[in-house]
Amino acid sequence: MWLLPRLESFQQANGDIQLNLACSYEDVSFTSGYYDIDMRHGYANWRDIEVRTLRNEFIAPLASTRYLESHPVRTPQDLLAHRLIYSETQLVQWKQWFGRTGVSAAHKTLRARTCRSRLPHSASALRLKA
Repeated sequence: MWLLPRLESFQQANGDIQLNLACSYEDVSFTSGYYDIDMRHGYANWRDIEVRTLRNEFIAPLASTRYLESHPVRTPQDLLAHRLIYSETQLVQWKQWFGRTGVSAAHKTLRARTCRSRLPHSASALRLKA
């Protein structure tokens, strides 16, 4: 969402630069000469790469209003009693999120899963059950 609104003005100002965009969860190889820049999501702990943060994210659990009316959640600990939907991508996982809140989720079984990071949002909106 950050990049796309800026592409047209970049191309107008830099018409001599060929811009090749690829979307992937795989790391790119800079040794091939094809890529100059890689935009990554995650913690900036990549070796041999100069890293500049474009923006920080705030990660928060989501639930439908209807679900929360009958299943209130007041603390991160409360979420452990609920069935959680998670993404198979390694960008941000529940155990990481719980760890940042000081709650251990080592014993939590995550059964409902999706293959892309935006799908948990849609599954929650549709009240998907595992």
